[in-house]
Amino acid sequence: MDSISLVSADAHIVLALLLFATVAISLWLGRYWRTARIPPFFPILLIPLVLSNTGIIPMRAPIYDLVSKWFVVAAIPLMLFQADFRRIIRETGQTFAAFLLAAGGTTLGAVAAFFLVPLGEHQAAVAGTLSAAGVGGSMNLVAVSRATGIEAAAWFPTLLAVTTIIAVLYLMFLSLLPATRWSRQSPDPEQVVGAGEKSTAAALDPAASLARPGSWHLRGMAASLTLSASICAVGLAIASALQFQGSAIIVITTLALAAANAAPGILARLRGNMELGTLLLYVFFATLGARSDLAALVGESLGLTLFCGVVVAGHALTVFGIGRLLGFSGPVMIVASNACLLGPPTAAGLAASNGWTLLMAPAILCGIFGYAIANFLGVAVAGLLNGIL
Repeated sequence: MDSISLVSADAHIVLALLLFATVAISLWLGRYWRTARIPPFFPILLIPLVLSNTGIIPMRAPIYDLVSKWFVVAAIPLMLFQADFRRIIRETGQTFAAFLLAAGGTTLGAVAAFFLVPLGEHQAAVAGTLSAAGVGGSMNLVAVSRATGIEAAAWFPTLLAVTTIIAVLYLMFLSLLPATRWSRQSPDPEQVVGAGEKSTAAALDPAASLARPGSWHLRGMAASLTLSASICAVGLAIASALQFQGSAIIVITTLALAAANAAPGILARLRGNMELGTLLLYVFFATLGARSDLAALVGESLGLTLFCGVVVAGHALTVFGIGRLLGFSGPVMIVASNACLLGPPTAAGLAASNGWTLLMAPAILCGIFGYAIANFLGVAVAGLLNGIL
């Protein structure tokens, strides 16, 4: 199909335009209430998939390789610069405890799926990748898939498509929970949040700014990109010296976290780094959609859907079952589950839409903590389970 596509694989500028236009259109759809609950990476995957499978753009192109090789690597430090562990632990209270429970549930679900749903030789890698995705987010999913070697698999776009659909369904489920009697009878967030959480919610700080638009600053973005590039360069050099497959992702993650915790005051003043990292990931997702062969996606989807379903079931049963036994507030469990499985932006949005304003900033901080630990967790789960195969 590549040889007969309307746009040539060598038309780099045209393909770059289409990739960025896809991201722009998908983000534009989020402005309207009818489409606001659809995660933007869903149309980001769908639009180029349709274009490539109808012969308008190629399924293989040099620009796709460029984006795949560098955009994800550069996004990792950008999304970890506010991952100050001391602040996260100090200011998130019960929400952080519920988040840790949710993360444990995601990991248990991935291990259960490994034993229950056969996927062949890549089973352990898929379990590790979904562990990372369900504790951090899309950045961690892509990073761990690269570290474990499944990013290049023909069925990897299917995994992304399946996780996107399940994420939409789970977000709908969480959106309905506040209307249930169980949630209405739970203690109000005012009664369970700590002083740190209240001060965090009241402050107009960098973490809270992630929940609203308009945090773009040219000098901050330039500084963020410079620091990210520096960390990536050092990390890649160390990884090359180690000569260990997948070590680049772990080394770069470690260096970014070291910087975030060594100089939290300096990095907290950066603006636009999270948005830049997200933009890079979205363009990468657009290339994955373009590379996807629709006929192959259909054939691989059932097993991966079952696998993802078991992971999400393990997460939900743990956070809402054990969390209720531990006496966690319903709103706290809902927001923590959202921050863990779906990421900080939707968690903050869900808290705001239900009037739980005191949980907005803790949700974002917990989500950033998920970004920070998920790469390590995913690689560890994949490595341990790989030893069982």
